[in-house]
Amino acid sequence: GREVVTAMMEELGVEDVEELETVPYAQLAAAYLKVSPAIAAKGGYIGGCPKANDFYLGDPRQIGFTEHAKTIPVLIGTVLGEFSFGHGVPYKYDMSEADQIAMVEKKYGKEESAKVIEMFRKAYPGKCLTDVCVLDTMFRAPTIDFIAKKSVHPESPTYSYMFTYEFPIDSGKVAWHCAEIPLVFHNAELVPIYNTPGVTEVLQERVFSAWMNFARYGNPGNAALPAWPACEAGVENTMILDTDCEVRVNYDHELLPACGWPPARCTTRRTTLRRCTEFFRKGSFRQEAALFLLKAAKRELFTAFPMNRGFAPLPDPRKKKENVR
Repeated sequence: GREVVTAMMEELGVEDVEELETVPYAQLAAAYLKVSPAIAAKGGYIGGCPKANDFYLGDPRQIGFTEHAKTIPVLIGTVLGEFSFGHGVPYKYDMSEADQIAMVEKKYGKEESAKVIEMFRKAYPGKCLTDVCVLDTMFRAPTIDFIAKKSVHPESPTYSYMFTYEFPIDSGKVAWHCAEIPLVFHNAELVPIYNTPGVTEVLQERVFSAWMNFARYGNPGNAALPAWPACEAGVENTMILDTDCEVRVNYDHELLPACGWPPARCTTRRTTLRRCTEFFRKGSFRQEAALFLLKAAKRELFTAFPMNRGFAPLPDPRKKKENVR
């Protein structure tokens, strides 16, 4: 928007828009962080999401669904570790219980960890406890909110899914953002890290058939999957897409609050920007993380802090400690 760009130019001492192309990214980001909260506080447009107008009325989670939108079937979901782009935890299944708990405590703190561990094991039985350290809440929380508000309208069904397949790399890699896409397009064989013989082909047929059926009929159900009911008011029927597929009801609605992200406390963009700026100024997390969260905040993708702090994997338990002189 013109207002935020003008403010950034004043902050940077730039007189010509073309000069912005010569400014290092870190300086641009810092200028944006400084000027955008005040503009957002006044209701100004600061970019990063569509601007409401006569055609786009705004986020339906905030303004409600149009009469036409109520009639459109929806298939919506996320993956277990949306932002788990880094390496997995080496030999995580060989780690002791104490070491796994120590990793969780490093992420969530000792006081909160007991509840997080209890709720994670309830929501994801069979998953390694270390997976909760990369558990996505930034996308999942507003997805739950969207489903809750869309499914009260009986005009069309809303279907929920969660992709939790563990990839056969890095001792078991948690699914990352868009990890389900090769399965949706039925070309997982082109991506070697996807393939576990006898497993990936089966899951691919299930996922591909679900998307094709939804595109054709507005219903993702197919013979390869268990019965997949639509969500109802207060009832989120989530299809877990994994080696074993099953429908779970409100299965992680207690887990997210334990992780500090209550779905009911969806903030406005203005509040989220303010909180992100406060964290940035306090230096409570890395600058790169601050900039990333600010970008997400502009898109109104998450609900509340604390932010999703990074963590360093524990040492490989199979390796002996070497003496260092």
